[in-house]
Amino acid sequence: MDAPPQPRHARTVDRATGVCVGEVVLNDWDPVDRSCNFRTLLTASGRDRGLGTEAVRLIVGHGFEGLGLHRISLEVFAFNPRARRTYEKVGFIVEGVLRQVLHDGDDWVDAVVMSILAPEWAAHRGQPERRDA
Repeated sequence: MDAPPQPRHARTVDRATGVCVGEVVLNDWDPVDRSCNFRTLLTASGRDRGLGTEAVRLIVGHGFEGLGLHRISLEVFAFNPRARRTYEKVGFIVEGVLRQVLHDGDDWVDAVVMSILAPEWAAHRGQPERRDA
């Protein structure tokens, strides 16, 4: 697998209004290890309705099922527990903490490293709570 097939990013659109409220992106492609990084951005108007979780499930599913990835990883800052809960709902697992990676005013902020592997995705398709029930 030399270059990643397209697409590797998608807009998150509110179906009720047709307005773009964010994006999800698979980036930092490693063709040898069939892995990439993941990032997302959701505007305040797109929150609290499950749009972010749905968008993450769709792009991660595309990464594994459409692009043949083995591993997708991300970093989430400690001040963003909402995003971390979304990633956990989709099946991302915490791997560790990068200590004090962001200088925010007078404070330093940690980043939590998370990932999901193809066999994990295959077992629950982005809904690990259903598998555990």
